[in-house]
Amino acid sequence: MNRTIYKTSFCCPMSSGSTISVIRLLAHLPDARCVATGRLASFQIITFGKAQDTTIESKSFPGRYPMGLNVTWSWSVTSGYWGVVFLDFDLDLGMDGYGDEDRLEISDGYRTPTFHTTRNPPVVPYRSRGAELLVRFISDTQTGTKDFRGFQLRILYGKTEPELNRKISLAEVAKEERRQNKETKE
Repeated sequence: MNRTIYKTSFCCPMSSGSTISVIRLLAHLPDARCVATGRLASFQIITFGKAQDTTIESKSFPGRYPMGLNVTWSWSVTSGYWGVVFLDFDLDLGMDGYGDEDRLEISDGYRTPTFHTTRNPPVVPYRSRGAELLVRFISDTQTGTKDFRGFQLRILYGKTEPELNRKISLAEVAKEERRQNKETKE
């Protein structure tokens, strides 16, 4: 079973020398040090997984996902490798097509994270160099006129690189078969 932690930051206009309050368990606590009204709350959901294959997806997939998301999935085991197969990927480009766009970040603790957006979509599956995997999805607070499906990812675990590569190959074949079946039905 996955374990989920909710982290919340609560901010408001503050006077010099004030600190930002940290709210836990999604509770709303007023900060008496605020010098004006108006608040901004940001939430980060972190889900920890086990050494097993799973599928993750954006909230409401394949429907329109909400604005202002910051969701992180994290896997860490003592040995082995992780792979990510992109089953579906359709993110918002941003209001003007040039601003902040929604993004998916993937990292393994060894390399610089890879960033996937509408302008930089994933082309090939991701393979970790070690036993850690972090997937983070961030959506901005604006949306365009189109409904975006978000993403669906197949997370694969292999005790060895050859085992992981075999699983990735099988997942890619299954993905292609689903695509062809969908085209045949249309």
